[in-house]
Amino acid sequence: METRKLSSRKQYNQNHFWKLEWRMFGGRFMNFMCGYKNQRKTMSILRHWANVMIPNGKNLKVCRTNSSKLQKILLKSLRNNSAGILQANALKKKKKYAKEKLVEKGGGLTWKESKFAYAISVVLGYNYDIEKYLMTAEKCIRSICLCLSSLNGATYISDVNVNLEKGENYIPLKMQIQDIHNTRLIPQRTDKWFEVRKCAKVTGSTLYKALGLDGLKKQKEYFEHIKCNLPEQEVSEQAKLNMQHGTLNEENAVATIISKIMPIFTVELVFFEEGCVQVFDEDAQPFLVVFPDGSLRESESFESTKVAV
Repeated sequence: METRKLSSRKQYNQNHFWKLEWRMFGGRFMNFMCGYKNQRKTMSILRHWANVMIPNGKNLKVCRTNSSKLQKILLKSLRNNSAGILQANALKKKKKYAKEKLVEKGGGLTWKESKFAYAISVVLGYNYDIEKYLMTAEKCIRSICLCLSSLNGATYISDVNVNLEKGENYIPLKMQIQDIHNTRLIPQRTDKWFEVRKCAKVTGSTLYKALGLDGLKKQKEYFEHIKCNLPEQEVSEQAKLNMQHGTLNEENAVATIISKIMPIFTVELVFFEEGCVQVFDEDAQPFLVVFPDGSLRESESFESTKVAV
């Protein structure tokens, strides 16, 4: 008796879920929900191919072919689910704004007694449904990522806490060959690092302004600061907060890359911590210096660098 109750409840929740999503997204529902809709089918295919992909002398070739096909299916599902989450978050913001405006018109805390009570209740129901969808979609994405990393022979860490030092695809500066003449091996925010930074006319932080992408006025102010030694204009408080946020979350960004992105998309590369990279002008003088958090390489050699992050 208890089993039947659970089964019927599960069926009701699924039907309720699909009905609400159709109400939310209308004609875009099929494309929007493609990833979650195919989750059961994808997992069924995974279980079927898992039985086939037992490496031995006879079916090794079949193993590689099926693994490639499965990866394409999972990646497509991952893209669809990610797009769905983006759209759901955008819709969530709109509904939140609508609720705030309706509550304001309805008299604030007394909105339940106003003529907008029904409309506000409907919006609150939509927001609840969106939250349920986001939770389901995020669980689906974690399952897909675990499958992809397993097929790649890598470790996907779903936990929010990551130990960088124990990462199999992370190499800190202290474990790299030491060379005081190579700026890429200078630890960031050390005295030597700040000396290198002072010698450059443009840094990665000021490149946007130096190229004029922040407007001609800001470019002129920066030129006068570098060439004429005029005092630099004070940045806004919001800009300071943004820079502080970026500095405080550098390790969190690196942890996300090595534990969740690389096991799926760049399993053949390794993350190497970086100091700074100098670019010289025609007179062999330091002109530009950038400070990436690290680089993705195929090996320890700097020449094998594929991308800076």
